[in-house]
Amino acid sequence: MKSKVLVVDDVMINRGILTEILEDDYDVIEADNGKTALEIIDKNIQDLSVILLDLMMPVMDGYQVLENLRER
Repeated sequence: MKSKVLVVDDVMINRGILTEILEDDYDVIEADNGKTALEIIDKNIQDLSVILLDLMMPVMDGYQVLENLRER
């Protein structure tokens, strides 16, 4: 079974490039903003090995995601 990686970036091409690079070795999950990322993290927390997180995004930026995770 492959490890799971969450790629969080609002730019679709960035997510696509990272997914293409990683998909041979990892199961890649994508999110386009921090709010969606937190929802995915809540559902997959036991299975995620790595989160690649863009810091500058709409809706909820990477700093807010990190703060939310730290508070938990």
